[in-house]
Amino acid sequence: MDHVIARSGGVSAPRPVYTTALHGASDMSHTSSVHSNPNILGGTPVFAGTRVPAQSLFDYIEGGDTLDEFLRQFPSVTREQAVTALDSARDSLLRAIDSIESGELRRVEA
Repeated sequence: MDHVIARSGGVSAPRPVYTTALHGASDMSHTSSVHSNPNILGGTPVFAGTRVPAQSLFDYIEGGDTLDEFLRQFPSVTREQAVTALDSARDSLLRAIDSIESGELRRVEA
């Protein structure tokens, strides 16, 4: 899905970063859970309607915390937003793996 950055008064409008189809949506409509705005935390991707960086969710999970613990610590983030971000990250990873396996992308050895 392509996103257009609209300009109004010389300021970029928030742009969606992670999107995923709603589960069970027959029209494949999309909802944004994370966006980036240069006026919010210097453009760091945050959960929509909050100042909570999306990276915080991945840091919590990487540290062994549960989704429930993350949501307790950041009550302004909804469960739907967090799950949508996780679903989108999973889908992006699976697409990257498919691209590598199909030869569209080359593996870079360190």
